[in-house]
Amino acid sequence: MTEDTDSRPLAVPDGWSSWVESELGRALSEGLERDRVGMSHSTFKTHRQAIAAVLPVVEGTGIYTLDQLVETESLLELRSNLTEAMTEGSLAPSTWGTYTERFAKRCATAGMSEADLSRLRGTFKQARKDAGRPIEPEPEMTMQQLAEIVRVMDAWLESPLTPSGNGRHDVLLGISGYRGRAVTPLRRDRSLAFIALMMSGAPRADSVFSLRRCDVRGRTVQHLVKKGNIDPLLATFTIHHDLVRFVQPMLDRTEGENP
Repeated sequence: MTEDTDSRPLAVPDGWSSWVESELGRALSEGLERDRVGMSHSTFKTHRQAIAAVLPVVEGTGIYTLDQLVETESLLELRSNLTEAMTEGSLAPSTWGTYTERFAKRCATAGMSEADLSRLRGTFKQARKDAGRPIEPEPEMTMQQLAEIVRVMDAWLESPLTPSGNGRHDVLLGISGYRGRAVTPLRRDRSLAFIALMMSGAPRADSVFSLRRCDVRGRTVQHLVKKGNIDPLLATFTIHHDLVRFVQPMLDRTEGENP
């Protein structure tokens, strides 16, 4: 083993400390907290995820302050590093596009000028173009896949019950749910109704979660469309006749204004 005789202190880049986050990271986080009051929880979460995804690449380029993020040489290096991250990473091109745009918005909140912001967005755009990863559309479900889903749903619906390990309630025999948990009849009915409603009308999940018993009349379901609307819109869909049997047990458990 050799002894290191170089006692010179390690040079630390401006704006960065090994004990705290970089000046840039702190500015972005503080700006996000200021804007949080006017954001929905999901928007705040995705902006925080954008910082978490893009900032390590920015800092890996040696950029630790907002001033460094506007320098031509820094942006050229960032374009190269970001291209590599996009090419080798697991995030989809559309996700990178979303994250980089939200990261740019965070930089605007932190005080970046419109001209510098335009150059940063251009850098992000060219990095995505250089990466050249095609956007792959989600495959459509086949009739065989849908039939298999319904087969499993029928198995849950018709499953016999057995006392739970502590004997306090019944659970489905031989069927395990999330993380191997035993499935109670109530949990089964909720799950089957949720899947059947999503397959029938394809609303957003939060629209299904907020349904009340009175919103379902026969096979007609009335629900709120909240995404993209300050004032929710009222919409309806019809439960597919082959899926009614999966919704009925949950309907029988509730009445009136009950969710």
